[in-house]
Amino acid sequence: MEIKWGVHARGEERAAWQGEEFRTTVLLLVKGRFRINLSVESFLLEKEGDYAMWGPGVGHSWHAEEDSVVITVRWPSIG
Repeated sequence: MEIKWGVHARGEERAAWQGEEFRTTVLLLVKGRFRINLSVESFLLEKEGDYAMWGPGVGHSWHAEEDSVVITVRWPSIG
């Protein structure tokens, strides 16, 4: 399992599509407003505790609509 604390300034993004993921991922909003775009759906995380979860084979990109803090949990670990 991998756990990552992410701090992203307003406007920061991963515009390039991240695909071919083989792990399951949960992205949890601590504060801010954060958009996660999945190949199957788009989610706007705007309340503390909002989250998105996706599995292997689902591509994603993201955009911080406000200064945001997120926690990402992925499994299994690649390390």
